[in-house]
Amino acid sequence: MMFGTLPIIVVIILILFWFVVSKIDKLSLSHYVGKFMSSLIVVLFLVHPNIAKSMFLAFNCIEVDGVYRMKENIKNVCY
Repeated sequence: MMFGTLPIIVVIILILFWFVVSKIDKLSLSHYVGKFMSSLIVVLFLVHPNIAKSMFLAFNCIEVDGVYRMKENIKNVCY
């Protein structure tokens, strides 16, 4: 659940960060749109591999007694 909401949380944090910076510098928010987009792309690029890895690990299956089951929870059957 946390990894699914992480991109939304990152966007909110970056918006707040650049809003505070614009108020400190007393410039309009439009001056910081490019910097916001650059920050967003870099942060999401760094976070994406971890999100993808955790999502794919959730569907990692192993064979147990001829039936494929999820590695994280043996009780669940993979279809």
